[in-house]
Amino acid sequence: MNVARVLQSTLVVAFGISWAIRTWIGLQDPQYYHPVTSLDYAAVWTYSVALVLSSGVVWLIGWLARSHRPSALTALIVGAGLLVAAIANGFEDGFGMKWVGTIYVVGAMVGGYGLFVLAGALAYAGARFLAIAALTMVLGFILLGSIGGFFVLALSLLFAERLLRRPETLAPRPRPTPAAEATPEA
Repeated sequence: MNVARVLQSTLVVAFGISWAIRTWIGLQDPQYYHPVTSLDYAAVWTYSVALVLSSGVVWLIGWLARSHRPSALTALIVGAGLLVAAIANGFEDGFGMKWVGTIYVVGAMVGGYGLFVLAGALAYAGARFLAIAALTMVLGFILLGSIGGFFVLALSLLFAERLLRRPETLAPRPRPTPAAEATPEA
């Protein structure tokens, strides 16, 4: 078995587990903005960890779609936005540095809205499964307060299975080029 694929699958499964844990903690109704209890701090830090792992998974998606440069570049930018949001969230809510909130919002907007752009670029490139993965991440973010992390966990297990057993199904499919028109010879 390919060691790189195993490591990639481990990242994807850890990503799914982190979002499921974050969702479970969120269902306990913690206080994010002014954490006091250990559950409050766990909510802040598991969200930051989930965002860091999300950036890793987005970068992995970009690497898998590297033959389609627009998708790879979009994944690089979206992953950076998620990483910025993760770090800013830790400083803002974890350490009480409220002035970092603006940086979090910018990173979260680049990461969140960028996932739509990434999904579109991947769908255009013919990497439908990766496009669905990006859209499922969006669904996980939208439903974060309820059951979103469990959707992300299910996706991550399916994604890891594809990485390990059928990685060839993840790559973008080249678009057929129009046949050259025959020129009439006089």
